[in-house]
Amino acid sequence: MKSKRAVLLAVLMGLLVAAPGARADDWYGAPGEYYTVYDESGQVLFTRAGAIYPDDEYISGGNRLYRVTSVDDQQRSAAARYIEDVTLQSGEDAAVSAPSGAKDNGTIAIYCTHTDESYVPTEGTESVAEGGGIVDVAQKIAEELKARNYTVVMDDANHVPHDAGAYRRSRKTAVRLMREQQPLAMLDIHRDGVPNAEEYIGTVGGEQLSRIRLVVGRSNQNVETNKEFAMKIKQAADEEYPGLVKDIFIGKGSYNQDLMPRALIVEMGTHTIDKELALKSASKVADIVAYALGGAVPGQDAQSTQAPAKEGAAPQPGATVQPERQSAVGDTSQTKASVKGIGWIIGGVAAVGVAFLLIAMNSGGRAGRVGNFFRELTGTGKHKK
Repeated sequence: MKSKRAVLLAVLMGLLVAAPGARADDWYGAPGEYYTVYDESGQVLFTRAGAIYPDDEYISGGNRLYRVTSVDDQQRSAAARYIEDVTLQSGEDAAVSAPSGAKDNGTIAIYCTHTDESYVPTEGTESVAEGGGIVDVAQKIAEELKARNYTVVMDDANHVPHDAGAYRRSRKTAVRLMREQQPLAMLDIHRDGVPNAEEYIGTVGGEQLSRIRLVVGRSNQNVETNKEFAMKIKQAADEEYPGLVKDIFIGKGSYNQDLMPRALIVEMGTHTIDKELALKSASKVADIVAYALGGAVPGQDAQSTQAPAKEGAAPQPGATVQPERQSAVGDTSQTKASVKGIGWIIGGVAAVGVAFLLIAMNSGGRAGRVGNFFRELTGTGKHKK
C-alpha cells in the first residue's frame, strides 16, 4: 500500500512538472518575426517578438495601462485601448523585507528558458546552441545580487532547441529550483527578438546601456502577485534609474510563473544590440530587484546595521530594510497567491481522484475499488481485495 501511495504522489508531482500552460508560452516564430501594437490614434505603442492576444495588457514607460482589443495574426499587428494611468507603490510599501532572523537577505533563483539567445553584434549570431550570450548576462546579474547579500542560485541548464517546447523543458529546472531552494523570487532571463535596437538602447545616469522589459504571464493563479512585484521593480527604476525599465507586458501564458509568486521574465535588450550594453545594465537590475525585496547595498555585510531611517522615508534601491519591517501589502498578496496555489493543487488532486473513480467504475468491483482508493490516499484502514 505504501508503494501505491508513493506512486500516487509521484503522479501528482508529475502533474506539477508537466502541467500544460497556455499556448502563448509555446509561440515560436522565425527569426525577425514580431508583432506591432498600435494605440487608438494609430501610433506604434510597442513591438514584441512573441504572439499578442486580446486582453493582453501593457504598462508603458510613462505608467499608462493599455489593453489589447483586437489582433491581426496575418499582419502580425494588434490594437490596444488606453485604460488608465497606473499609480505605482513607493516608499516602504514598495519593498518586501527579508524574513526575520535571516542570516542574509534570502535566496533568489535565476535560469534561462532560451539558453541559446545571443547578441548579433557581439557573437555574430542570434543563437548559440551550447550557451548563448544571455547566459553570460544572467550570470552577471547573479554576481551583482550576491554582492547585495543574497544567496543566488544560477542554474545554467540548457533548454535548446529554441522551439515550442522550450518552456516545457525549462519547467523542470524551475520546479527543481523552487523545491530545493525555496527562493524569495525566481527570474527567467531573456532577451527580446525585435530588430530595432533603438527600442532597447538608452542612456541612464549618463551611461549608455540596455533598457529592460518585464514580462508577466496572466494565465495562472499568481498573476496579481507577480504583476505587483514587476510594478515594485519598475517603481524602483523610475525613482533611481529613470528609463531603465522601458515597460511591463502582461500576456496570455503562464511562463512557469504558476509555480510561485514573485516569478518574472526579464528581457535584457534585444538581439541587435551589443551584449556589453546588457552587461552594463546588470548592476542596476540587481539594485532595483534588491529594492523590491528589501535587500542590502553592494558589499555590505549582512549583519551590519544602519542608522534608522526617518519615519516615512523611502528606502533607496540597495538599501537594507530591517527584517522586522514587513510589507503588509507584500505579505497579503503572497498569502492570497499561496491560498490560490493550494486551491490549484487540491483541484489537481480532485482531478486525479475523479479519473481514478471513472476507471474503477467502468471496470467492475466499484464499491471495493472506490473504498480502496480513499484508503490508499489517506493511509487509513485496510486494503480489501
